[in-house]
Amino acid sequence: MAYADRQAARVIHAVIREIQAVNGEQVIAAWPDRTPQEQEQDTATVREHREKGVKARQAHEQWMAMRTAGGWTYGPVKDYAAKTTPLLVPYDDLPWEQRVKDEVYEALIPVLAGH
Repeated sequence: MAYADRQAARVIHAVIREIQAVNGEQVIAAWPDRTPQEQEQDTATVREHREKGVKARQAHEQWMAMRTAGGWTYGPVKDYAAKTTPLLVPYDDLPWEQRVKDEVYEALIPVLAGH
C-alpha cells in the first residue's frame, strides 16, 4: 500500500493546489518542489487517514493540533513568519471554501489509495 499511499498523496496535493488557486489563496508548492520529508509526511497522512478512516472534521482537528504544537496561533491573515492563520478555528467555523479541502481529501483517499 505504500506506493498507492504515495501516489494518492501526490494527486490529492495537486487537487488541493487547484482548490487554493480557485479560492485565490496562496498556493502550496508543487509536489516535486516539496522536500522529501514533506512528501513523506503527506504520504503518512494519507496512510493514517486510510487505515483509521479519518473524517474531514477529525482531519481539521489533527491539523490544528499539529499547527498549534508548531507554535502557530490564530490570526486574521496567514503569515508564515508570524505563524498565524485564520484557519485555527473549530471545523464548523471554517468558511465553506476551506471545509471543501478536507471533504475532498476524505473523499479521494478510498478512491486513490484503496480501502
